[in-house]
Amino acid sequence: MARDHAGHSGLRVFTTIDDLLLWDRNFYDNRLGRGGPGLITTLTTSGALNSGESLDYAFGLRVRKYKGLDLVAHSGGWAGFRADMIRFPKENFTVICLVNLPRIDPSTLCRKIADIYLADKIKEEKVAEKAVIPKSPVTLTRDELKNKVGKYANEEGNFIADITLKDNTLFVETRRESFSLIPISKSAFVSKNAPLEITFEFVPAEGEAERANLIIRDEETPLRKIPASPPLTQEQLNAYAGSYYNDELPATYVLVIDKEQLFFRHRNAPRGFLRLIDKDIFMSGYGKMRFQRDEYERITGFYLDAGRVRIQFMKR
Repeated sequence: MARDHAGHSGLRVFTTIDDLLLWDRNFYDNRLGRGGPGLITTLTTSGALNSGESLDYAFGLRVRKYKGLDLVAHSGGWAGFRADMIRFPKENFTVICLVNLPRIDPSTLCRKIADIYLADKIKEEKVAEKAVIPKSPVTLTRDELKNKVGKYANEEGNFIADITLKDNTLFVETRRESFSLIPISKSAFVSKNAPLEITFEFVPAEGEAERANLIIRDEETPLRKIPASPPLTQEQLNAYAGSYYNDELPATYVLVIDKEQLFFRHRNAPRGFLRLIDKDIFMSGYGKMRFQRDEYERITGFYLDAGRVRIQFMKR
């Protein structure tokens, strides 16, 4: 019996392949609630922004195209477990993959299986050629590697890739995981030990901030290098430290100073210190934090942008 530990932080969902098969069948013959197609229609209808732009996210499911076929899917992971379930409704075909090792990518495995079983129906899309680690990787000088060191953020500022250099090897740290980067040209690098297919393409600066493109499974995310900020003084650190609360959750987060860095002191708090990326803006294991000040420049709280939610915490 396979078992998957999924669900979001602290919410545990134990299931089996057999249970997920029943859930999959329910999309074709709904028996939940009052029955009928209403629930399934809600789950699979894409949302839209106020501007009218359509999203590929429905009610807890992603609805998109894969090699010319309609695809409904969602992946997830927590505490070393990863899972993905992809469904091709018109082909009445579903692939479910549950793994208990964080370096295994179930999403790639699901799609490789679909490529085999639906080979006569899929249409190969024209995508950029994937980088392949050569048998003899390109050798770069330490200066060429050092030029790429730094923190890179996406446009929204809620994703940070921290590029460091150790023993003439570049490493990328993101979302509390670190992977080595292998050069395949002077500007392109791939990771050989990441659970996903990751490529970094560093773009030379031309009158603007240095850039890099992060490519994961052919999906490209532009990143910009964050200028280095001077270290915070003890007085500045003291201003951020303290207890912050939200009455609606309810929850109280405490920020403490340790070795001239800010840390969360909270049950199940993410490891690692808060990283300053701009004035009053930090990246943490919870997401991006933007501190607020009153008319006297005293810190009154912060907004936590965790990607899908934005929560305000007030300082006690």
